[in-house]
This record gives sequence, C-alpha cells and structure tokens, in this order.
Amino acid sequence: MELALAFLSAAGLGLGLAQLLQRWAPGPRRAGWARRRTAEEEAAPGLAAAVLMAVWPSRFDPSRARGRENVVALLRRAGYPYPSVAAFYAAAARDLAGMALVGGMLAGLAGLGGAAPVGVVLAALAIFYGLRRPYARLRARIRRRTERTRQNMLPTLALLEAMLDAGLGTTEALRRAAALRGPFANLLEFLLAQLNAQPSVAAALDRLEEHLPDPHDPETQIFIGDLRAHLLRQAPLRPAVASAAEAAARRILYEAEARASRVQRQASLWGILAVGGLVITLLGSVFLTLF
Repeated sequence: MELALAFLSAAGLGLGLAQLLQRWAPGPRRAGWARRRTAEEEAAPGLAAAVLMAVWPSRFDPSRARGRENVVALLRRAGYPYPSVAAFYAAAARDLAGMALVGGMLAGLAGLGGAAPVGVVLAALAIFYGLRRPYARLRARIRRRTERTRQNMLPTLALLEAMLDAGLGTTEALRRAAALRGPFANLLEFLLAQLNAQPSVAAALDRLEEHLPDPHDPETQIFIGDLRAHLLRQAPLRPAVASAAEAAARRILYEAEARASRVQRQASLWGILAVGGLVITLLGSVFLTLF
C-alpha cells in the first residue's frame, strides 16, 4: 500500500509540476500571472501532455487514440470549441496532469496523516475525474448549444418565412435569414457554404446533419427533411417553414409554462417550510416559557 501511495504521489506531483512550469513559462504576449493560450499553443501538447501521449497513446495521441471518431462527432456538435482534434487531446492531457497533481497532493497528505488507503482512493478519484472532465465539458457545451439553437430557431424561421413571402428565391432567402446570426442561423449559413462546396445537394444536407447539436431533435429533423424535399424534389418550402416556426413557438410557450409551474411549486414549498418553521419557533417559545 505504501508503495502504491508513493507511486501515485510521485507520478501526480511530477505531471502536475511539469504542467505548471509549462503553463507559467515566460513567453510573448504575457499578460498577468498566467497568459492566455493562442490557438497554436492550445494544439501544442506541452511537457506533461507529451509524456502522457508517449505513455498512453491509445488515450491521448490524436493519430492513435481509440474513439477518435466519437471525439470528432462531439466537436462538430459542440461547434468546434477547439481549433483541432489535436488541441482537444492536448487539453485532455493537461486536465489529467492537473488532476494528477491534486491527487498526488491528497495522497501525500493522507499518507502523512496515517490514512494511506484513503489517500489511494482520493488519488484514484481525482485521476478518474481528470480523465472524464474533457468529455463532460464537451457534452455540457453541446447541451448549451442545443438550447441556444432552439431559442434562435423561431426568429430565424420567422425571418425566412417573411423573405419567402416577399418573393425571394430559396438561396437568397436562406442568406438573408442566416444574416440574423445565432446558432440556428449559423447552421443555415453553413448549409449555403456546403451547397457550394459539396458535389451534390444531398451531400451538403448530410454535412449539415453532422453538425447539428442534437441530431435527434424532432423539429430540426422535420425542417431539414422538408428542406431536403424542396431542394431535391422542388416541394413547396414556405408551408414547411411556417409549420416549423409554429412548432418552435409552441415549444417556447410550453417551456415557459413549465418553468413558471416549476417556480410556483418551489415557491409553494418554500412557503410551507417557512410557515412550518414559524410554527415550530412559536411552539418552542411557548414551551420554554411554560417549562
């Protein structure tokens, strides 16, 4: 047990200190205690990350990591928060190095206090958290992007419907709607770019579906299906846009009602607790006075 504790402490402290030295090394554009990383530095592995890539290539080497396709899919759905796949794995290695430092410190402190088994458990939990943290951060970003996309869907579709009513063609109407900006509008702008870059309309729409934050969202899938039918088979687009806008409005109304109901229930619960606390206080005062 002492050998395992010493190994965890030494490995964690070594990786963590190497990461700290790499983070706070002097460099250009230094601003404050720790400078902001550029895109090139985000992709650079650093000393601790390079060690982890060499020791554990199936986890941290971008060219040999298992599950790389899943990481690429998550990056697409999250809106590319990292400049490249290599930058994600470098950040994941930095996260593990930082949590290894924390785990090594906890293990060392527990060992000094005579609780070596607790130290090993704490170090293992810290390392496990360091391994899962980058993926949890990506999924949290996907959830936020999904929510923003749903919120941006109604105004974008309303503008698209107005442009179609004004007699504009599909491409120009999509371009005007994409100018509104926002996650959903950006998806329309991405579609226009893919229509020029891909060899076919079907390929462009497939690329669009790959970049959806929630590929299983029914309203978005219905709209893309109607858009596919219009671009490939010349089906009417304006009724489909109006239907999608109405569905987005209903969802926003439903979510607002659900939030209001939840707030009302919470307010009622706090009111009951407050009344209960007041009754207990009054009864306690009476008992103290009598006895």
